[in-house]
Amino acid sequence: MISLQEARKGAADCMRPHPLALVMTTSEEGLVLGTTVLAPMGHDACGIPALAIDGAEERILALLAVAYGKMVGPAVLGNIRRASAYWSQGETVLAAIELALSGLAPLKDKKEAALRLSIGDRLLAAGASPRELMKACGLDPAAFDLLKAGYDPDQPRVPAGNTDGGQWTSGDDGSATPKPSEPSRAATVLANYTVVREPPHNAKIVIPPDGVPISGGDPPRLLIAPPRADYRQVYAAGQAIASLPLPEQYSRARAAIAQGGKYDFQRDVPQQKFYDAYIPAANYAAGVYMAGAGYSLDTTLALAKLYALRNSSNYDTQGQLGWITRGWTDAKSGRWQ
Repeated sequence: MISLQEARKGAADCMRPHPLALVMTTSEEGLVLGTTVLAPMGHDACGIPALAIDGAEERILALLAVAYGKMVGPAVLGNIRRASAYWSQGETVLAAIELALSGLAPLKDKKEAALRLSIGDRLLAAGASPRELMKACGLDPAAFDLLKAGYDPDQPRVPAGNTDGGQWTSGDDGSATPKPSEPSRAATVLANYTVVREPPHNAKIVIPPDGVPISGGDPPRLLIAPPRADYRQVYAAGQAIASLPLPEQYSRARAAIAQGGKYDFQRDVPQQKFYDAYIPAANYAAGVYMAGAGYSLDTTLALAKLYALRNSSNYDTQGQLGWITRGWTDAKSGRWQ
C-alpha cells in the first residue's frame, strides 16, 4: 500500500482539471464531490443508469468524512439512493434537491477539501480499507457498525392520524425510521400544538390586487388566511432565491414554507396553535413561493409529493395539490406581483 506522503503527491499531480463540486453532484460520471467520484455511474438490472452504491457504502461514508473532517451519519446514503432513483428517471432537479436534503453544507476549504478527497480516493484504490482510512484521519468509524446492524437510512414520516395538513416538512434529523410505537420528531413537534377546528374570528378573505377573491376546492370555497398573510411578500421571497445555489435555495425555502416556516399560515408558532381553516392558505403559499423562485408546476408538485410522502399522513391529497397548483398558477399569471 502506498504511503500517505505518496498519496498526497500523487493526488496533487493528478487532480482533475474539472470545476470543483462544492456539494455532492450527480452527473453522467457518477456522484462527484470536489473532483472525486464518490460512486461511479453504473446500470441497474434493466440497463438503466444508476449510481453504484451497493457494497460501496463504507467507501462513500469514509470519503465524506475525509472531506468534512468529521463522521457523516449513514442517513446520507438514503438521500444518495433516492437521488440516484430520480436521476435514472430523468428528474435531474429532484436528484439535486434530494442531495441537498442530506444537510451537508458546501465544502468550505474548497481546494484543500478536494485534495483530501483525492488523497483518500488514492489510498482506497491502493488497498486501504475505509476503516483504515478513517483511523488514519483520526476519525471513529463507528457509523459503519450501524450499516452492519441493518440501519435503514430512509427518513421518518409522520404516522397516520396526525393533523399535519399535508404541508411540506423538513424531516432532516437524520434519525432511523421510528418503530410504530415511537413517534417521529415531526409527530412529536406537532403533538405540542393545540388544534383549532373553527376559523379564527380575525380570518380574512384573500383578495389579490386585481380585487377578485381567491376560491377553489370541492365544493368551492373562498380562500381565507390569517391577517399576517401577504402573498405579494411570499412571491417576492420566492423571487429572492431564484439565482442562489441550490443548497441555499433549499435552506431558504425550508425556512419559508416548511412546517413552522414564515409562510406556514396554518401554524401559529409562538402560540403553538394549528388552524385547520388555514391549511389551504399554507399550501397556496407554497405554490406562490415556488412560482416566484422560478420552479415549474411539475417540479413544484413533485417536490410537494416528495416532502409529504416522507413526512405526512396526507400524502398526495387532491386538496393539498389543488391549492398548491392554484397558488402557482395565480402567481405565474401576475396576480401577486
